[in-house]
Amino acid sequence: MSDNLSVLIIGCGDIASGFDENVGTGPILSHAGAFKSDGRFKIVACVEPNAERRAKFMATWDVEEGYHDLMSCLNKRNHFDVVSICAPTEHHCSLLDILIKAQVRCIFAEKPLTDNSERSKAIIKSFKKAGTSIAVNYLRRWGGWLGELREELHSGEWGNLQGVGGLYAKGLLNCGSHFFDLVHYLIGPLEPRTILGRIDDGRVKDPTLSVFLETEFGAPVNLIGTNANTFFPFEVSLVMDKGQLSLENLGFELRKRRVVSHSVYRHQQTLGCGDWQATGLDSAMINAVNNIYEHLTLDVPLASNDSNALYAEELCAKILAMTKG
Repeated sequence: MSDNLSVLIIGCGDIASGFDENVGTGPILSHAGAFKSDGRFKIVACVEPNAERRAKFMATWDVEEGYHDLMSCLNKRNHFDVVSICAPTEHHCSLLDILIKAQVRCIFAEKPLTDNSERSKAIIKSFKKAGTSIAVNYLRRWGGWLGELREELHSGEWGNLQGVGGLYAKGLLNCGSHFFDLVHYLIGPLEPRTILGRIDDGRVKDPTLSVFLETEFGAPVNLIGTNANTFFPFEVSLVMDKGQLSLENLGFELRKRRVVSHSVYRHQQTLGCGDWQATGLDSAMINAVNNIYEHLTLDVPLASNDSNALYAEELCAKILAMTKG
């Protein structure tokens, strides 16, 4: 259809395509898979320096135009409704600097937006002036369950917050920022207090740190970094006056535990086993693409945008600066 929104995908790796290339049925986990499954978009071009990977991407998703580099692409075509940035983080700044000269309605960037919060701030300002929206893939924001959980917390149903705990791996900025974005959305701003340790996992530019922070009301927040060479976790636990809410299984499941009387020590109040709820995280990419479409056609706000992404980046930058103090 001629009125389909045009999409350029930069980088043809796993999150761009690979997660869905060799899977028959199952959840859609990639940018290309999500855009292709939504009949309102058309992937018109891709950029990927690896020729073999680029050719496979084009064949898999029926993409007519493929380019080694972004400038070659823009010399041929410089107007896109959506540009997905799925290249490694260290290339985001240079790609965005080039894209500001093109005609793009919406950038859909993998997190973090860039690896430098000051550069991100300047880039955001430039794109805002150009009238280009920026969506950033903090994928847990693309599910309705998160807004419902925040409403529960703010309603007082669970009482006051006593503390927050989290587990992550693979770098403070790369994956720890997911934790900061989520807690910021649910609870509010955080202030880092102490670095508790560093995992020896071979990461230099983006280390995996354990950090102690506090909420604006003084509640303790412990984020524990783990070694992804042993296993890869992502968990968030909110300890409330009236129970505990835990995001587990990489965020695919939410466990709600209420305060109950213990079955043996009946005078003692403790936590029940709780109920499990699927979060629908396996639909995050589909939801993201739908949100982008509604944003561009109906002016619906983006669920994850440059503002919340910049907050997470700036918090990470503040923590990383503490390692040099």
